[in-house]
Amino acid sequence: MTLLPQRAALWGVGRTLLVADLHLGKCETLHGAGVPVPGGVHVEALARLGDAIRVSGAQRVLILGDLLHAPAGNTKAMIDGVAAWRATFPLPMQLVEGNHDRRVREAADAWNIDLLGARHLEQGVLFTHAPTADIGESVYAWCGHLHPAIKLHGGRLPLKLACFHLTPRVGVLPAFSRLTSGAGLRRGPGDRVFAIAEGCVVEA
Repeated sequence: MTLLPQRAALWGVGRTLLVADLHLGKCETLHGAGVPVPGGVHVEALARLGDAIRVSGAQRVLILGDLLHAPAGNTKAMIDGVAAWRATFPLPMQLVEGNHDRRVREAADAWNIDLLGARHLEQGVLFTHAPTADIGESVYAWCGHLHPAIKLHGGRLPLKLACFHLTPRVGVLPAFSRLTSGAGLRRGPGDRVFAIAEGCVVEA
C-alpha cells in the first residue's frame, strides 16, 4: 500500500485507490436540520479525490463505506454535481457498504458505482467498512469507520491530524471527508501510525 496525503491509499493490485468515509451530503443534511455549516463540502472532497486519482494513476476506486451521510442529504443538486464529476473520471468505482449508506442504490446508479455488499475479499485482502473480529488468520483487512486522528503536542495547543492506523491485522484509513471529526486512537503492540500534514504522510 502507498499512503497518500489526499487521505487515500493506493493498492498495487489493479492500481486500486482506497478511500473511506466520504459522507457526501453531510452539509446538505446539516443545512436541513438548521445547522450553519459551509456549503459545497462535496465539491472540495471530489476535487481532492480527482487529484488522488491523477497523482496515483489509479485505474479503479474502491470505497470502504459511508459514501453517503444520510438520505436527507441526497439532494438533486448534490446527486447531479457528483454525476457531473463522474463524467470527468469514468474509471470503475465500487462500494463496500457502510452503516451510513442507507438508500444508496439511487446514488450508486446515478454515479455508476458497483455495490459489493458489506464485505469484499480480493487477493487475500478483506475490505470492510468497520473493523471486524472474524477476519481470519490468512488475510489482512482494510477498513474505515473509525476516523482515526492523532494529537501532537509541543506547541501552545495540541495539533490533531487525520492519520492512517495500521495494526498487525487491520489497516484503518482516515476519513476522506474533512467535515468528519477525527477520533483519537489507542496504539497497540506493533501498531504504526502515519499522520497527514502539509501535503505529506509522516510516521508519528
